Amino acid sequence: MKTSFSLARAAVEILETRIAPAVFFLHGDNLNITDGAGADVAGSADELGAAAAAGATKAVLLSAGDSLFYDLNGDNDAGDVGDSLIATITGGKALFVYTDRSAFAGKFETKELTAVIAGDGFGGVIETGVTGSIFTALNGAGQFTFENTDADVTLENIVLQKADIHGLTVKGVVSTVAVGGSIDGLSLFGTGNGVNSSASQIVAGTAGAVSMTLNSGALAGVSDTPTLDAAITAPG
Repeated sequence: MKTSFSLARAAVEILETRIAPAVFFLHGDNLNITDGAGADVAGSADELGAAAAAGATKAVLLSAGDSLFYDLNGDNDAGDVGDSLIATITGGKALFVYTDRSAFAGKFETKELTAVIAGDGFGGVIETGVTGSIFTALNGAGQFTFENTDADVTLENIVLQKADIHGLTVKGVVSTVAVGGSIDGLSLFGTGNGVNSSASQIVAGTAGAVSMTLNSGALAGVSDTPTLDAAITAPG
């Protein structure tokens, strides 16, 4: 039996305690994502469900005005040597998905950003690359839209939403950018050895059904070619 998911927020109180705009910290000495007080900010039902569906380690929802820093020593501060800015969000929302790879087991690295699941109007600056895809599969409630057709927790189908990206800059290499609506102001500046472009493909609208990877580096990879939400294919 097919089960469709937009995960209900059983832990909505976790998000309601956040102050917007907020500053979050991806720890470099463990697998935590916290606020300045050290409280977990990746523990809502939707965030946990999104990470599990993607076969990833953590997913954190960032909204307009939020910033995410890499915190090498995990002291919930960005002022130490080795700390750096990862992202600032100027519009909309997105789930930033991180996958702990075996080479860095038990601690996060900036290169472990393996997917950005964007909602309508998403924009901002990502200071790192994305070793996977940026795609619009986030509904208005900030929930990852996917389908699970079997008993395990990983997804079988992503449902791409009709959503736009406005003013997004990525300063590293991206595998794929797939947008169900339109793209207004996308700047990609990533380069690397053997990389001929900043993204292997950029697609929008009905062309959005392309293969995407969500947890690059994991022992059991999760990838999918999404279906398009009816709003994308509807006449007009």
